[in-house]
Amino acid sequence: MAIEQSIGDKWGLAYMGVIEQDTQPVVDAMEATIGIYQEVSEQTRNGKLRTALDSEISRVQDFVDLIEGRTFDDPTFEADLEAAAVDLTDQYSDYVDQACAISGEESGTVEP
Repeated sequence: MAIEQSIGDKWGLAYMGVIEQDTQPVVDAMEATIGIYQEVSEQTRNGKLRTALDSEISRVQDFVDLIEGRTFDDPTFEADLEAAAVDLTDQYSDYVDQACAISGEESGTVEP
């Protein structure tokens, strides 16, 4: 699927960006992920999936807000990332990962 390829490409660039100490490719990949999650959340009739996606959207957006425009040589950047890592997953994360695998992983089956 073209969308999966595009998202996979964005995440590939994000990983390269980290190696090159550039946060913008990570922000781009996360924003693309948010867009897909929002679209699925708006279209699904599965209440559990909608709740899980909305939770993921909020957490991913918080992370984007944290890293956007920052550089790796910012003296507080690493500490801020470590503190934020605690909040990157919650009770819905595994469910969303299985239901909406958009980073090239196998997807589970969840009714829309």
